[in-house]
Amino acid sequence: MADKTEKEIGEHAARMVRTQLMTEITSSGLTISGDNNYGRYDFPTSKTVMKYRMAGDELDAILLSAGRHIFIQHFGVENMRKEHTVRIKKTGTEFTRRAHPFILKARNMIDDAIINSGALEYIADELTEIKTDVVLNYTKLGISNHGKNSTR
Repeated sequence: MADKTEKEIGEHAARMVRTQLMTEITSSGLTISGDNNYGRYDFPTSKTVMKYRMAGDELDAILLSAGRHIFIQHFGVENMRKEHTVRIKKTGTEFTRRAHPFILKARNMIDDAIINSGALEYIADELTEIKTDVVLNYTKLGISNHGKNSTR
């Protein structure tokens, strides 16, 4: 296997999670903007970006930057809608909607995307391989230097 940097590992893992997140959105019955499926909620994902953060040369984090829609679907909503007046433009008719509860169940799309993407296992395997090589190189260097500095 070719040597990979931690930056490349972070980029690949971020792509894995974003792809799986789009799959989770479409499999939950929501449509992604541009699909034009009538009768379904059009879910804007153009702002959805998975990023990686580096701390020097080391992978520090994988970050999700997205519109509020994804987080609302993920965490759900439970609140009371206020009474308000609605006017229909074509007919000019006005009616008042009473206060009523609004409950949207949490879907856990983000958690499912992270788990089902395999990104965690990928990061663990790749970083383990890189770190093992580094430790072995330091150990070999230390052993070879120790033999040269011996005064026996």
